[in-house]
Amino acid sequence: MVASTLTSGSAFARRRRLHGLVKEGNVGHRVLEELLPHGKPLTQEREMWDYKSQLPPYPAPPNQTEEEKKDHAFEVASLIKDVVSFYNSYGGYLIIGVSDSPREIVGFSGDFDCDKFNRQVEGVVKQLIECIFVYHEIHAGAEIKTLGLLFIPQRPDNVVPKHLVKAPPTNSRGKAAYQKDTVYLRKGDECKPVSTTEDYVFLIAQGKRQVVDEAAPLVVSLTNNLRGRDPGFIKFIGREGYLQQLWVWLSDNYSPGKLLAGVGGVGKTTIVREFAEDIVRMPPHGLEYVMWFSAKQRYYIAASANYINTERIDFKDTESLLKAILQEYGYSPSEIKEEWSRVELEEEVIESLRTIPALIVVDDVDSLMVEEQNDVLHTMLKIVGRTFDRYSSSSRVIFTARLTLGVPKSQYLEVLGLDFDEFAEYVEMTAQQMGMDWNLVRNSRLYR
Repeated sequence: MVASTLTSGSAFARRRRLHGLVKEGNVGHRVLEELLPHGKPLTQEREMWDYKSQLPPYPAPPNQTEEEKKDHAFEVASLIKDVVSFYNSYGGYLIIGVSDSPREIVGFSGDFDCDKFNRQVEGVVKQLIECIFVYHEIHAGAEIKTLGLLFIPQRPDNVVPKHLVKAPPTNSRGKAAYQKDTVYLRKGDECKPVSTTEDYVFLIAQGKRQVVDEAAPLVVSLTNNLRGRDPGFIKFIGREGYLQQLWVWLSDNYSPGKLLAGVGGVGKTTIVREFAEDIVRMPPHGLEYVMWFSAKQRYYIAASANYINTERIDFKDTESLLKAILQEYGYSPSEIKEEWSRVELEEEVIESLRTIPALIVVDDVDSLMVEEQNDVLHTMLKIVGRTFDRYSSSSRVIFTARLTLGVPKSQYLEVLGLDFDEFAEYVEMTAQQMGMDWNLVRNSRLYR
């Protein structure tokens, strides 16, 4: 039994202490001292804690009606959604036995078999999440109340965010407990589906799921071989949807490669370059290198309607690409033996990617002969697939090309032109860069 005492410090200090308790796996009185100071709940719920008046009895009580069975399954699935949201984010605690309105301690004395519940969670996300459930007695005014404490660990950095892959049950009114095949996170006081690029960056990038002083943020930068941008580049505009889909791909357990396909000039290379720079600044755990290889022979400068030749071409076929990758890994030309067969080259690249996982960009594949395009794409997909671990972050490969090259729909992203507002912003920016006066109104017929 514990009489909670008020812990001093700011809201940030409380978050930092709670994060430390989560890391310890602490389910003792110190947790209650943080979340029930002076025996009273905090006025707010946040990323690492939530208050609930009850838990659904687990396992289900016997002799339920069909409607009761459906409602019970819905409540359990909703709890699973909450647990996975906390797990994907910071981890945290559910305090059971606290009403919401008014927020006060009411006590909890229900049955909850946490081991069986953990096994059901594993069936939904295909990952064991080892929650712990304990009872505590606490002084609440003049009374002694029993509370439940459900501890949810934080997802390890080397584990990809968990999707809810099992179809959700519906309650007696037809409402689903969650969205199937969706990643959830804890954001503020809500457990909600990931919906923005920032959400994916938070879940995937190194250091984002730590509680650190914002005045001294963690700075991480990946080793990379990125060179200067295309000569015609001024500023990245729009394309948020494509960047978000690439972050979604990065959290996919089953997809080591992605192709961006579209006609020339729609911005495939620009999108991938922006994504690669994001990865360099905010790297996922497990990735250690960003490598860029281009077969592009010349650039088109839209503002001047001219082509200019590239300074260098990184590869002209599959074999030269494999050698370029090895050289980026530090192999000297003399170490790459002339007598090595194609298979031996592939095995050397596979071993390097396993040792130092990398994001490899293979840009402008369609500069090659048609037969070489397919060979480069399918060889690299095979190689990266050999190094891929669906349970953790590992090497990935992105291609850009005009054609889809026979890959299934799930493996390519069709890139279209700018939408109207993005186009207008691009035109105005380009006009300014060229020193032109630009007075055309956006809603004019000519503009459209």
